[in-house]
Amino acid sequence: MEKIEKVFTENYESILSFISRKVNDRMAAEEIAADTFIKANEHLSEFNPETSKMTTWLHFIANNLIIDYWRTNKYNEKRVLVSGFVNDKGEETFQYVSSESESADYDMEREELKSKINNALAGLKPKYRKVLELYFIDGKKYREIAEELDVSISNVKVMINRGRKQIIEALQTNYVHVECSNGVNS
Repeated sequence: MEKIEKVFTENYESILSFISRKVNDRMAAEEIAADTFIKANEHLSEFNPETSKMTTWLHFIANNLIIDYWRTNKYNEKRVLVSGFVNDKGEETFQYVSSESESADYDMEREELKSKINNALAGLKPKYRKVLELYFIDGKKYREIAEELDVSISNVKVMINRGRKQIIEALQTNYVHVECSNGVNS
């Protein structure tokens, strides 16, 4: 039990931060973080420090739990993807807005916005759409995307930036006010 306590103490904040960026719901993130360490404790004997670092293994477990959360949680159906591409730490991310207590008018606006975002994504060149999906939706790192697409990491960064700009422009063309979480309004 001592070992998992040390692992928890050294990695909890990092894991919670990682999950929070993907889930955007503090309570759910804390629950998933706790489940991550429970699973890690259950399978600690299977961890091989020669093949991966502890932090990598914990992030892998957390990512799988996040996927499970979005797959099984009905709450996902009540959320809409909106712009907000840079968080307060300067990391690129999509933001979600809850619609649980929204009026019928807002629900209609939300569906319209969702449709416009999907149209903006569909209107992107395939290479930009693919790289944005890999980065924002699948949560892959630049290196992983570069390997998958057989391009350089700097090319991945350029494609993400260009694709993001094209989405913003497409949304603005459709009279959607785009506000990035870094406080920059478009």
